[in-house]
Amino acid sequence: VGSALLCRLFLRYGLKGGLRLIWEGDHLSPEVRDAVESLDEVESMKIVNEEKKLTKIEIAVETAILNNVDGGETDASESDSGITTRITSVIVPGIVKKELAMCSHSLDTLAVKVDSVRSFGDVDLKKRKKYLSNKIVEMMEKVDSLIAQVQTEE
Repeated sequence: VGSALLCRLFLRYGLKGGLRLIWEGDHLSPEVRDAVESLDEVESMKIVNEEKKLTKIEIAVETAILNNVDGGETDASESDSGITTRITSVIVPGIVKKELAMCSHSLDTLAVKVDSVRSFGDVDLKKRKKYLSNKIVEMMEKVDSLIAQVQTEE
């Protein structure tokens, strides 16, 4: 039974990781553990908060669009295919624009934090960084589309 457990341990974590788990109680080296904790902090607190902010901003922009359906200015434009489209100007409160800009900046900061974490050759850490980077990029794309929908008041 003992040898089977050791075999499983070494298969799962490798020789160094298995020995480190036995002697130190953690299969990860200290620098990899610090990197994992950095990603944990970004994922658990900061990304969740930005997702909540982005949801509130999306609701505010959609509300502004619905409120401006009858009163917004419209321009007719012809696309390359010859189809005429109607572009409705959306006027949103200044606070929403400010929140949108702040959200964009926060996502940029999070992307830098994730990119700055070194993976030290750890495959799981690389996968996690890629997942978090993709999630941040998706959120950035949402912000960019919201910015494109919003017209600055003049």
